Amino acid sequence: FSHQDFDKYCQDNGWSDDALPKDKCFISICGSPECQKYYLEETECHWFKKDSEQVINLDFDDISVESFDWKGHTFHGIAEEQAKHLVDFILKNKGSDFYIHCRAGVSRSQGVTRFILDIFPEEYEVGNLKNPCLTPNYYVLSTLKKIFYEKFDNQN
Repeated sequence: FSHQDFDKYCQDNGWSDDALPKDKCFISICGSPECQKYYLEETECHWFKKDSEQVINLDFDDISVESFDWKGHTFHGIAEEQAKHLVDFILKNKGSDFYIHCRAGVSRSQGVTRFILDIFPEEYEVGNLKNPCLTPNYYVLSTLKKIFYEKFDNQN
């Protein structure tokens, strides 16, 4: 979902921090605070205001590196700690319906969706997607896969 479509879908379904559907999980991705403040001019980002068993809110920018400076501002890609937290969240909720959004719904959210489809192909079918993951952010995807494989390599 795009940010706007996600918020509308949640509003239309009456979903909030106090009214979460039992069989659904939500991954909300917004830009870093610096990006939101200086470039997006947003102060409110996440529909759900707090993380829970069914909600994870992440703030990182749509870039293909860990971080970079531009015009005096630092932008941040997904951090390893965020990726670890997200992989754990996805593993814990495997089999649930995931609702995933970023600003435009075409890069960061697709990176997460592609990760889920690649790691759990038996659980999720591409045909059920409204968005077929044509342009995933490969830094997000590769960071999630790296964390996932490291997690299971360390358990063996």
